[in-house]
Amino acid sequence: MLAVDRWIEKHPEWFDQPRIDIEEGHEGWRDLIDNAFSLAEQILSDHSGASFRIVQVKEKFGALTIYFRQKGLPTEVWDRLSEIMQAARSQSLYVCEICGASARLGNRRGCYSVRCMSCAPDGWVPTSVES
Repeated sequence: MLAVDRWIEKHPEWFDQPRIDIEEGHEGWRDLIDNAFSLAEQILSDHSGASFRIVQVKEKFGALTIYFRQKGLPTEVWDRLSEIMQAARSQSLYVCEICGASARLGNRRGCYSVRCMSCAPDGWVPTSVES
C-alpha cells in the first residue's frame, strides 16, 4: 500500500480521481507524505466548509511534488498549505525515494531521482540541488 492510499481511505473527500504517480515499492517518502497530510489535516479541521482536493502526488525532476486545489479557504490558510507542500518537496531532495535513507539528487540518462548509494542504479550520477 502506498503512503497516499492510507490518506485516500482516511479522507476520501480530499481525493477526487487524483493522479498518484509514485512507483509501487517506492516508499521512502512515506514519512514526508504523512507529515504533510497530517499538518494539512490539522489546519483543515478548523475549516469544515471549505473544499480541499489533492490533485496529484508525483515525482517531478527528482522531487516529491504534491498539487492541490481549494475553494473557500482564507488566503493565510492557502499560503500555509502551500508552504507545507513546498517543505515536503524541499525535504524530499535529501531522502531516498525508495528506502527513506539520507540521499542525494542524481541523474541517470536524463532522468532525475533521489537515491541513497544502496538504491542508486548503475549509471546514476549525483548532481547538485539548485535553489
